[in-house]
Amino acid sequence: MTEHNSYRKVLARIPRVMLYDDSLNRVDLLRRILKQLGSPDMTFPTIHICGTNGKGSTSTMIAQILQNEGYRVGLFTSPSLLDEREDIQYNRRMIAEDEFLAAYAILIRKMAELNLTQADISFFETWYLVAIIFFAQKHVDYAVIECGLGGELDATNATSNVKFAVFTKIALDHMKILGNTIEEIATAKSKIIKSDSMIVIDYPAQASVAHDIIAARAKEQHAKLWVDQDFEINLLSSGLTSNLIDVRLNGRWHRVLKFSLAGKYQIDNLATVLKWCSAFNASEPRKIKDSSILAMINSVTFPGRMEELSSRPTLVIDGAHNLNGIDALVKTLLAAIPNRKLTVLVGFLRDKQVALCVNRLLDLPQATFVVSTPDNPERAMSADELYHIFEENDKMQEDHALYNASSASAAVDYIRANADDQMIYVAMGSFYFINQVKMAWDSRGYQATQ
Repeated sequence: MTEHNSYRKVLARIPRVMLYDDSLNRVDLLRRILKQLGSPDMTFPTIHICGTNGKGSTSTMIAQILQNEGYRVGLFTSPSLLDEREDIQYNRRMIAEDEFLAAYAILIRKMAELNLTQADISFFETWYLVAIIFFAQKHVDYAVIECGLGGELDATNATSNVKFAVFTKIALDHMKILGNTIEEIATAKSKIIKSDSMIVIDYPAQASVAHDIIAARAKEQHAKLWVDQDFEINLLSSGLTSNLIDVRLNGRWHRVLKFSLAGKYQIDNLATVLKWCSAFNASEPRKIKDSSILAMINSVTFPGRMEELSSRPTLVIDGAHNLNGIDALVKTLLAAIPNRKLTVLVGFLRDKQVALCVNRLLDLPQATFVVSTPDNPERAMSADELYHIFEENDKMQEDHALYNASSASAAVDYIRANADDQMIYVAMGSFYFINQVKMAWDSRGYQATQ
């Protein structure tokens, strides 16, 4: 059997179920497994990223800055776009299949010593544990680890030796699991703060109710809540796939920089990262240089976030899938392309606030909407259901148009049949939809930009 076949066979054995139960502390189970593995999480300091929106961008920026400084950096994020191995990266290179198999074999052997099998842990828990083993094997200097959907009961909260807890924007999402209010969600997420040696960095534009909960938890755990920030960011202009900004670092202005992540919300995420840099430089013996930050600003990319697949016609994919993310996307589109024709390809999971998301999307004037079905049979909202939600919304106007495409492939076929260089095409919603759009687009023989 080839290595690739062995890898695919292992993947098929891992149950793709969510084992998230507030009546059972699965974090303790994962800590037992980590201890049996020899506590690999203790061999490197961790930067733990938690929030609702912006975790992936924030994690990626921090990892890039550290790598620019010459550190060996592990990065664990989710969800992946095209390949699950994107979730586990070493110096921005995704884990190789043979590296995954080697780490996985160690995990299964050590779990057997505890009378545990693969059936006892979920897909996400498996990938988290493999990531920790792999990072220890690579002798990383720092690991940047993104929470899944929770905080207190999230698998990643099993990690010890957390040096920094970084919070991104907290908003309403996964309410069946985390709670129905910002207070409940912020409380769950704040529980990643659990050590007096930890430094806590909060999103500068955090809602006051969420910030107060994070601050109270930091005080309770005798952790240091970082408030100093020797930086300033001015947004000069917003484009569809990038921003132009001025940045002040350590008293010196750097003018008209192209920031490769688009949307005002990415300016707020950048502010979180710069705030973390201030905390890092105050607590670590080796300081982050301004040049490493500037290099990140110029070059950082994050697949699936305002990612341009083509320039003729213009096609962008974005993983805005909850109300807060869609609000940010609508604001970005209204600011970046106020007078351009717009077609939006949309696919949602049914456990989101779909009616509210549709209501916000209909604030885009004269837009054409092509509704589709994400590639997730258990959780996807069908194109027919989504079509009906659009149709029944009072904001649906004569200058809006609505089409039904049964799949992402059919949505891409719609673009091909109606290609217009004056039109902006945006595929958005669930990652289970936009990744299929990307694969269907690539399979049609289009280049990344043409």
